Amino acid sequence: MIFPKKNKELIDLILKERPLPIEIKKEEALLRRIEKNDPRRPKIEENLAKRWAGYRGEKMLDYHLGFLPHDKYFILNDLRLPFGQTFFQIDSLIFSTNFGVNTEVKNIIGTLFFENQFQQLIRILDGNETGFQDPIAQVKRQKLQLSKLFEKWHPSQIPLEYLVAISHPTTIIKSEKENPRVYQKVFFAHQIPDKIETLWQTHNKQFLTLKDIKKLSRFLIKHHTPKNFDVLKYYGISPEELKTGIQCPKCLTYLMIRHKGSWLCQNCGVYTKNAYVQAVHDYFLLVDSKMTNSQCCSFLQFSSPTLSRYLLSAMNLPYSGANKGRVYFPPDSLFNS
Repeated sequence: MIFPKKNKELIDLILKERPLPIEIKKEEALLRRIEKNDPRRPKIEENLAKRWAGYRGEKMLDYHLGFLPHDKYFILNDLRLPFGQTFFQIDSLIFSTNFGVNTEVKNIIGTLFFENQFQQLIRILDGNETGFQDPIAQVKRQKLQLSKLFEKWHPSQIPLEYLVAISHPTTIIKSEKENPRVYQKVFFAHQIPDKIETLWQTHNKQFLTLKDIKKLSRFLIKHHTPKNFDVLKYYGISPEELKTGIQCPKCLTYLMIRHKGSWLCQNCGVYTKNAYVQAVHDYFLLVDSKMTNSQCCSFLQFSSPTLSRYLLSAMNLPYSGANKGRVYFPPDSLFNS
């Protein structure tokens, strides 16, 4: 799916960008490093496909929210906020000076039936029924959790609304006639900006100044806690099971050797300058959040500590210590959240 380029004039609208989920990065790295016939591969691929579908749905909403007047609204994406001993996740939080809107995105194809009595979402696809958690109840609970968190920041109660965005345009939405909450809270992604503008007409009292909104965004970003996803533990894979070495970007084998300042694939003959960078990133994503010179030699499969030190230094990685005691850390962009 191709998304239009972001309009540079809308940059100030976004107070927190939506990063590529760390789960996607880690599962893609894991698939690179396990055998093709590993029995756990199908489950990893299935979960990865679901995560990509969810992320693409969220990006589709981002595109439509870009049409909101950027002098009236401000958006924080992908927040994971504390609530007691647990956390709750918000896909998109839209703020104006008068109210806020918490939006949950669902990218589910087929026919969606919102069942009222048990508050369940039922998906019908190819004659099969699958049950899901009711997203209306989910986003309503998030609103209550968010309100509790806001009490720590702002003494007055900020009006909060909640919506569910269905991002796939061919999805069919159905519900019982006596289920008005669906018609009030569930919309296609392209309808969300118009719905928010309608809510603006309802909330005509100002609660926040622009300065307040900036303070509030800093408060939320400060409390944002990225999820720590231990992908090896999740799938029951030990570090010893991972393939080591540098993967060829063309034929995907692990037969690359150092040759004349570059990397040569002994299988397909391709030359590349920076093939080792992905291997270093894979180590950070899968094995550990820090790397020593000897660990780099072991994982990338070469014996020269001098070469290892040179390559890690060329990546401009954060580090601590000196000489043999130096430890390298991943670049901020790898775990951006």
